Amino acid sequence: MKGFFAISAFLALVCFVGIESAQAQFMSRAQGNCNACGDGEFAIAAIQTVGHGQYTYTASPGCGNPVQTADQVRAMLGSALQGKLNDFAGSVLDLVGGPARDLLSDNVHGEVGRLLNGGNNDTAACQAICVVIPTSATYVGYKVGAGEGGGATTFPQCTAGVDCSIGWSKFPSEPSVSKDADAQVVCTTFQNWSGDRTRRAQLIAYFRPASGWGGPKFGD
Repeated sequence: MKGFFAISAFLALVCFVGIESAQAQFMSRAQGNCNACGDGEFAIAAIQTVGHGQYTYTASPGCGNPVQTADQVRAMLGSALQGKLNDFAGSVLDLVGGPARDLLSDNVHGEVGRLLNGGNNDTAACQAICVVIPTSATYVGYKVGAGEGGGATTFPQCTAGVDCSIGWSKFPSEPSVSKDADAQVVCTTFQNWSGDRTRRAQLIAYFRPASGWGGPKFGD
């Protein structure tokens, strides 16, 4: 019965995060795709598409939808996949896969939008972006960025707590790290409150694995 509830919770996570084709990239200095990696460090870059929010009347809107925390994601993954995440490194989406599903909301404008919102400032479309790193690894740091449009391939760097350069979007805080014996997860939240523009957000998490780590693998 415990396994049933663990898998149910895991499926709830799948439904929540909005699945798209896996976009995670494993990075290292040896591969030539991680100049920011120090000696013995690696990185996972995860990308997710975030649909537009509602037309808003504040420069600092909140989330119009609930967003999972790092603790919630880690608990779900750890319960459903006990013992299989020790060496895994990759996006949470790498684990769940599936078709794209953006977090979309209606685009409303002008006074009609004001009436429909009822003065509600919580009109940003928000997305949790999470990566898994080895349970034995030390989290080193992060980089976040956001690109314009659902097909963006470049991601100008953003600063946590400050509006991104593409406008009407930000990462409200630095990523959170959650760890137990079964999993280690790094999560951040991206807010998009443009009334009509889809964005793509990127989280890069840097980590230093334990000595002898043989690279990312799932399960035994």
